[in-house]
Amino acid sequence: MAEGIEPKGLGSEESGEGFPGRLRKVMGAKSIRAFARESGLSDTVLRQYLAGQSEPTRPAIIAMARAARVSVGWLAAGAEMEFGAGKWEVAESYPRYAGDDLTKDYILVPCHELAVGDGAVLRSGQVVDHLAFKTAWVKGELGVDPRNLALIAVKDDAMMPALHQGDLLLLDLSQRQVRADAIYVLAVDDMLFARRIQRLVDGALCVRSDNPVYKEQIVPREAVDSLHILGQVAWMGRRL
Repeated sequence: MAEGIEPKGLGSEESGEGFPGRLRKVMGAKSIRAFARESGLSDTVLRQYLAGQSEPTRPAIIAMARAARVSVGWLAAGAEMEFGAGKWEVAESYPRYAGDDLTKDYILVPCHELAVGDGAVLRSGQVVDHLAFKTAWVKGELGVDPRNLALIAVKDDAMMPALHQGDLLLLDLSQRQVRADAIYVLAVDDMLFARRIQRLVDGALCVRSDNPVYKEQIVPREAVDSLHILGQVAWMGRRL
């Protein structure tokens, strides 16, 4: 839960919205079954939360916040966050606006270590640092929603010379389907790999490394859905 946030009870916040209302807001148009699956919960439990029949446990709140990519503090206790507006508070591992040390023109993007959670989201416990990026540049130059950003470091030489070991990759976590030939980060077991992925005419995917030492791999069309793509590389930074 975000630092400095005092829980007020899940159904009695001053806003009057309550936990069920916030949960409906973050679910949006998703079905109960779809959101429950993303959160690792049962349909029955999620229905009880939405109806206000039971209060979620802390692990359940964290799981739902991560699935919805919102602040744990906001979802649990109504801490400040405005959707589609100029500010939000994002706890755990997600990008957040900088505090007093920087202006609201910047966001702080989390830098992660190599491990991943379930192959779909990064663990908040793997955050080792934050870097500041100008919000206007992220939205204008990259065309990426700042809430979908994360940083990881390259750990192998498979993408040499394009990517070197130690390079920082800025990921757009919303791009988990291969729609264009680009560099994506794949989650395999508890490791992350940056690779070029190309969609073939038959629906299969070609996974390539720039380093010729590494062999090209073809993922058949029927196995594409099992490939855990964490996000598309939107930017790369390197120490000279």
